[in-house]
Amino acid sequence: MTKGTASMRFVTYLDADGDRAGVLDGDAHVHPFAPGMTLLDLLRSNTLRETGERALSTRAGVRPLSEVRLRAPIPDPPTVRDFMTFEHHVEGVAKLAGTDATVPDRWYEAPAFSFTSPYAILGPTDDVPVPPGSRMFDLELEVAAVIGHAGQSADRHYPICRNSCYR
Repeated sequence: MTKGTASMRFVTYLDADGDRAGVLDGDAHVHPFAPGMTLLDLLRSNTLRETGERALSTRAGVRPLSEVRLRAPIPDPPTVRDFMTFEHHVEGVAKLAGTDATVPDRWYEAPAFSFTSPYAILGPTDDVPVPPGSRMFDLELEVAAVIGHAGQSADRHYPICRNSCYR
């Protein structure tokens, strides 16, 4: 998210009344948005930038970042797609099928993805629940990109984050 050349960083944090969205001023303080306003609502209405600018222009309700519990920026996304974009990861998965297995040629044309449960989204300090009876647990760090407008079939020449992007 940019304002001119300046970047804006948005957060969702736990407030006394539940989740609350806001914007950071550097790394020190959270400027809150109105109660009930979510980042997803603001993305959908294309008003995230203006709301962030308004919040940064006031000190009302500002809290030190060190005193809030951050949640996932969008705790309830409508959909989550998990792309297999790292060749070494795909190579490792292929080896599960046999030691001579390699990355399929078609993967280089269109990397595979799966739909992941949006109910599995956690914040940066949330505990990861381990299913009861588990003897082994595989945990991966995932990085998300939130695209703030509708689109399809974007190519490398299309500015996909022209209005808003959250990484």
